[in-house]
Amino acid sequence: MKLERNAVAVAASLFLLCSAPTRVLADTSSYTLSATAKGMIWESYPDNDYSDGSTLQIRTWNGPSLVPAHSFFKFDLSAIPDGYYVTSAILYLYCSYPGTDYVNSISMFHAEDSWTTPGLTWNSAPTDLKTPMPGSLLDNVPGHPIYQTWSAYDLLDTGNWNYSADLFDNTLSLVLASGNEAAGGLTSFSTTTWNGQAPRLEITVSSVPEPSVGLLLALAGMGVLTMVITRRNEPGQKV
Repeated sequence: MKLERNAVAVAASLFLLCSAPTRVLADTSSYTLSATAKGMIWESYPDNDYSDGSTLQIRTWNGPSLVPAHSFFKFDLSAIPDGYYVTSAILYLYCSYPGTDYVNSISMFHAEDSWTTPGLTWNSAPTDLKTPMPGSLLDNVPGHPIYQTWSAYDLLDTGNWNYSADLFDNTLSLVLASGNEAAGGLTSFSTTTWNGQAPRLEITVSSVPEPSVGLLLALAGMGVLTMVITRRNEPGQKV
């Protein structure tokens, strides 16, 4: 009996210790950010600057040839406090033209921030805008974007985003490409602001990390143990 009471006390203490910081100290905020810079590079026209266009393309062909075009965006993260934990980060893009040959998927990668516009071309672009670096894949969304609808790309999907570094330097760069550049395809996304179709990044952050699945399962197990032991100690129950 005494041992069971001690178990109840320990379980209750651990539950309060683990759950109290999340309930009491968490400061959660959400931000909707517009791109501060954008652009597209196309290997078919390696000296053309497409940063002032109203649409940006993702494509892997030009006539009979498989020639890639990548689009990219830069976001200012200075409104988000350093040291916060990103709990959700979604890039929304509006499909303004579906293309005649559909891409079979779209991949989103993290990129370095050294690029600037205007004046960025395929020939002048940093290497990682043309060939994404290993480990930089953030999300791969299968299928072709639907015409005149929003597509969502999750920056936390693969777990590759080191967001603390971007929060520290206040800048995030993303590049989008076809998920399979060995197959032809084309799609376009709107960048116009007057009609509400410009790219946007929606981020939610917290001052404390979200509890892990393991912690939640442990808390649930302790709760069940407490209920079972308490039930056994009720009058009329066998001990």
